Amino acid sequence: MRSDQRCLPCITNQVMRSVQSAGASIEQILDAGRQSIEILSRLSLDLPPNVLTSRTLIPVLKGMGLKDPYIRLKEKEINIGNSIYPRLKKLITSSKDRLRCGCLVAATGNIIDIGAQQNYDIEKSVEEIGKIGFKIDHFKQFIHHLKPGHQILYILDNTGELFFDRILIEELSENYKITAVVKERPIHNDATEKEARSAGIERFARIITSGDGSLGIDWDKSGKEFLEAYRSADLVIGKGHANYESLIDGERDCFLILKAKCPVVAEKLGVDIGDLVFYYYQP
Repeated sequence: MRSDQRCLPCITNQVMRSVQSAGASIEQILDAGRQSIEILSRLSLDLPPNVLTSRTLIPVLKGMGLKDPYIRLKEKEINIGNSIYPRLKKLITSSKDRLRCGCLVAATGNIIDIGAQQNYDIEKSVEEIGKIGFKIDHFKQFIHHLKPGHQILYILDNTGELFFDRILIEELSENYKITAVVKERPIHNDATEKEARSAGIERFARIITSGDGSLGIDWDKSGKEFLEAYRSADLVIGKGHANYESLIDGERDCFLILKAKCPVVAEKLGVDIGDLVFYYYQP
């Protein structure tokens, strides 16, 4: 997916917010903004938005000695997710179609995104589960592709939605073997192995990393273990904006679960901002 000129101020804003979250001074925040603009001027809009963001954000944070600006936020999100989990589980157990409900729960969790959408209402979103369906709904294709014993690769996204993902992973793990993918290193509030284990994902899935600390997947930097798992899996699920932006440039089909949160992605999908999407991508 090619980036859009509208991505540029968004990326600069994300970098400045990351530095701000680490408790930086006004001078440092402004300097991060200047560095972002300089780096972006040397990069191409032909890159996907997730790669453009990562290749701007990572060197700025590294140069300022900031390894994990959102560590406290991620801890808070784990606590919130843990408190909400019983309600999510109750929704599943009372549903007539547990797997479809699990997909809706996972999609709803994608509202938690400090990159594309800084403000969100988790409580309101949980209350809306089941009341709002998918604007793009390829659930039937998903069911058609599932076969007993299949290997499923589930590429995780933000820490805050891990307990929402766990609901779907639990359902899938009853009949399929799941491998969950996390980031090798911290970036934004994305899940690393530490956060995934805090959410109990390892109880239902094998955890591997992408081999990289980029948002979504940067195909030029991905690890061997991830690439082998991606190519050998019977079915691939990608969560969130960054995974959508990168997986639609991938070499194989996959299912993408997300909530459209920015005009660039919404227009690409042909939906409105706020719509839930369950999209089957075929190269």
